[in-house]
Amino acid sequence: MNLGIIGTANISDLFAAGAIKAGFNIAAVCSREAARGKAFMAKYGGGKVYQNAADMAKDDGIDAVYIASPNALHFSHVMTCIEGGKHALVEKPCFMTSKELEEALAFAKEKGVYLLETLRALYSPVAAKIKEALPLIGPVRHAYFNWMRYSSSYDTYKAGGVTSSFSREMGGGAISLSVYLVYGCLDFFGAPKAVVSGSVKMESGVDGVFDAILKYGGFNA
Repeated sequence: MNLGIIGTANISDLFAAGAIKAGFNIAAVCSREAARGKAFMAKYGGGKVYQNAADMAKDDGIDAVYIASPNALHFSHVMTCIEGGKHALVEKPCFMTSKELEEALAFAKEKGVYLLETLRALYSPVAAKIKEALPLIGPVRHAYFNWMRYSSSYDTYKAGGVTSSFSREMGGGAISLSVYLVYGCLDFFGAPKAVVSGSVKMESGVDGVFDAILKYGGFNA
């Protein structure tokens, strides 16, 4: 299968290396900066470089596209790829709203292509073991999921630089990490009866901290 990639961030490098190891071919990359695109493709076979997602979507030599652009651009890139008849594999969080998700899924069904979100953790052996163990520990009274990290672009943000990770317009903030926790909770326990959530905003307007209580009746997560 020939793959196209939108975005040249570190996650795209990890994806490309893994895809090649699994037997896929990296046929093209789409980057706003041609020089970055050429440097990226030089590491993975020297395929085509595009600066526009619509042009990549028209390439008959590409079967599927991995989308690792900033969060706020996921929807437009996914819809463009689906319009071109390409299967779309999009980085988490896949979209900014549930409305976007519903529209994209309907469009993918109409076009007969797959739309997948790359949340690998749900399919890891560790997650499977946890689900197997849950019935053995008795009634769950409380579940706690936590993830904190020092962002690789935080120093740039503190120095006044503009990065998508801390840009409200680009869909940055703690959402990129919190989806792991929310998805994990839903996978283990199902849909909650109620949700209470809140966040601590940074100067750029994004949530630097996100907290949620998922209420399940007999316990909270």
